[in-house]
Amino acid sequence: MAQTSARILLVEDVEDIREATAEALSDAGYTVCTAADALAALALLAAEPAPDLSFTDIVLGPSMNGYALAERAVQARQDLRILYTSGYPGTARDKPAGAPAARLLLKPYRTAEVIQAVAQLLA
Repeated sequence: MAQTSARILLVEDVEDIREATAEALSDAGYTVCTAADALAALALLAAEPAPDLSFTDIVLGPSMNGYALAERAVQARQDLRILYTSGYPGTARDKPAGAPAARLLLKPYRTAEVIQAVAQLLA
């Protein structure tokens, strides 16, 4: 189990994936807040205490994708680390120039992969 007080913002529009991933991260010792879309995530980013890392799906629905969300999030919180995920491998090639550099986990991912990627980004 991770010995950490790191806060993670998990942004995932598929409820089952969001709940399972949040539970795994919580079990690993992280404090997790969740959002089902980019607009809810932006509201959580404005709250205190701020998250240390955003784990966001790239394809989030009509309001904004994960890349646009990450770009806005990093403008507001420059030290925020980003972990992207997607079930569509082509989305990694479509990364816009303004989106922050970060790691990408393709779905389906294993819990151990998520925990390892989070730990590496927070190190």
